[in-house]
Amino acid sequence: MEEIEFSVMVHTPNTAQVLSGLLNEFQAQSGVRVNLTCLDWVTARAELNKSALYHYGPDVSEVGSTWAPDLISMNVLNPLLPHEIQGMVSARDFAPASWETVQMPGDPFPWALPWHAETYIIHYRKDLLQKAGINEATAFQTHADLDATALRLAEIGVPVPVELTLQTDRYGTLHALASWVWNYGGDFLSDDSKQLLLDQPKAMQAIRAYFSLMRYANEEGRNAMREKIHTPLFHKGLSAITFGTIRMATPEGQLPREVAENWGWASLPQPCFVGGSNLVIWKHTRNKRAALKLVEFLTKGSTLARSNPPLATLPPLLSVLKTPQFTENPMYTVMSSAIERGRSYPHLRLWGLVEDKLVNALLQIGADLLNSPTQGVDQIITSQIEIVTRRISMMLSQ
Repeated sequence: MEEIEFSVMVHTPNTAQVLSGLLNEFQAQSGVRVNLTCLDWVTARAELNKSALYHYGPDVSEVGSTWAPDLISMNVLNPLLPHEIQGMVSARDFAPASWETVQMPGDPFPWALPWHAETYIIHYRKDLLQKAGINEATAFQTHADLDATALRLAEIGVPVPVELTLQTDRYGTLHALASWVWNYGGDFLSDDSKQLLLDQPKAMQAIRAYFSLMRYANEEGRNAMREKIHTPLFHKGLSAITFGTIRMATPEGQLPREVAENWGWASLPQPCFVGGSNLVIWKHTRNKRAALKLVEFLTKGSTLARSNPPLATLPPLLSVLKTPQFTENPMYTVMSSAIERGRSYPHLRLWGLVEDKLVNALLQIGADLLNSPTQGVDQIITSQIEIVTRRISMMLSQ
C-alpha cells in the first residue's frame, strides 16, 4: 500500500481524532495510507522551515495562508499544474481573499489550495448593550460607531468595554487592526513592496483609533488586562466586546450564565482580514500522485462540510458557505459574509517575517499603554510604529 506523510496544525483538542476518521475514509477509497503529524501553531513555522531547508519531511502540509509566499519564493513547493487539478476546483469556486493566497501575481498556476478560512468578527454581550441603551443594529456599522458604543458601555461601569486580544491571541491583534487600516484609507505596503506604510498619516490615524479603545477600561478592567492570562476576559464576563474567530466561541471552561445566554456576533467594518490555511505539496515528495489525491479529497465540498465545524474553521469554498449548515447558524452567517467580502494581506515574499515584526511592535504598544497610563497614546504609538516601519522598509528595500 502507498504511504504519504501529512502535517496539520492543532486547531482544537480533537484535531487528530477528526482528521484520522477522514483519512481512514480516504485510505479505503484510494488505497493510500496517510501518516498524520499534528503541529502547534506557535512552533509550526519553524518545523516547516526545516522541511524547506533540508528537503525532507511531510509530502503534504497545512500552512498558514500568510506563510505561503515565503515557501513559494524558496522554490520548495510543487506547483499545481492545470492538468493535475482539472476537474477538482478553480479560482471562481473560492472566496477571492482565500484564492489570492495561493497564487502569486504573474504566476500562471497556483502553488497551494485553500483548505480553511477564518476571519475576525465582533463578539459582544447583548444584555450589556441593551443596558446601555445601544441599538445592536447600528452599534458596529463604522469604527466611529464602535468607539461611541465603547464610551456608553464605560458609562454604565463595564470594566473592559472593548477587549483587544493582546495576550490571548497575539496574531489577532494585527488581524483585527487590518479593518481599521483599510477603512481609514491606509495600507500595509507600497505598490512596489519596498516600503511599509504604517507610519503614513491615514494608517497612523487607524492605529490610534484602534488602540484608543483601551482608554475606556476602568481600573478594575485595567488590572485584569495586566494579568498574564490566556483566557479572554470576555469569557469571564469582564468585557462587553472583543474580536475573534470561531475559536473565541469554543471556550475551554464553563462560561458564566450571563455570557452564554447573551452572546452576539457582528462583522467588523468591511473590508476585514481573511486568513486561514492552505494545503501545499512539497517539492521533495516522492509520490505526487498520491499527494494530489489527498489534496483533492480534503478540499471537496463534502469533506469540508464535515471537517470545518469540528476544527473550528470555515470552508473557503463558496458553495459550502451557502449551504444551510452555515447559513442557518447566526455566527457562521456573520463570518461567511465577512469571508466573501474580505481581503488578504499583500503578496510579499517576506510577509511571514514582516508579520512577526509587526505583531511584536503592536503587542509592545498594548503593553506600554497598560503599564504607562500617564504617557500619551500618540507618543507610545508613534515611537513603536516609526521604529518598526523603518526597520522593515530597510529590509524590504535591499
